Amino acid sequence: PVLCPLFLTCCNDTYYKSVAQSLRAVGAYVYSLRPTPTTASPELMEILPVFDVVRAKLTATDIDQEVKERAISCMGQIVAHLGDSLQAELCSCLPIFLERLRNEITRLTAVKALIAISSSSLRIDLRCILADCLPVLSSFLRKNQRALKLSTLVLLDTLVRNYSPGLSLASLAPVLAELPPLVSETDLHIAQLSLALLTSVVSSHPATISTIQKSVLPEVLRLAESPLLQGAALAAMLDFFRTLVSAG
Repeated sequence: PVLCPLFLTCCNDTYYKSVAQSLRAVGAYVYSLRPTPTTASPELMEILPVFDVVRAKLTATDIDQEVKERAISCMGQIVAHLGDSLQAELCSCLPIFLERLRNEITRLTAVKALIAISSSSLRIDLRCILADCLPVLSSFLRKNQRALKLSTLVLLDTLVRNYSPGLSLASLAPVLAELPPLVSETDLHIAQLSLALLTSVVSSHPATISTIQKSVLPEVLRLAESPLLQGAALAAMLDFFRTLVSAG
């Protein structure tokens, strides 16, 4: 009751730095209100006026880049921690994240926000954007921006693990098509995350194994021969083989 009106005032400040930092503070404040899904807090409803302001910043196009990014991150935290209390607002809010994914300037921030949302133990309903997200995310795996590739692989893995009933073989096809070049000794961190994603796909959708066997498995076996393979990448490969064998 004391902090929220102050955040509200700062979010409407004329100086963009004040707005950006207040959005950052709101994101942290939401987490402190409800660090776990079982935490019951009578102050949750206090955040609703702030939610409306953050949504307005999220949809605005004529604002500073830093404010745009902070608004995306802040809304990601709000949905991840309070999504079950904001069911009515989700259908109007989640498509904005899809729009931000399609924007070259905001796509990395949007991917990171969606990681927070899809990792939430509240299991936020993402059906309204899930099918449209995958082709966009798969296209990011072709980009030269390493940070974008890494975050995209983490997001895809999280979506496959937590939302597998909402994913079809057809929707996973463009993702699988982009993975062979990523399973390489050139970048073992990217190879590790790609193998982790493959493991999740095989585990939740065994019907993809025939596709993986033709397209990605030769690259996995080539990487297995590399003298550079070690550590987390090697562990991810062993986990992939274990899952592949147990799937028959």
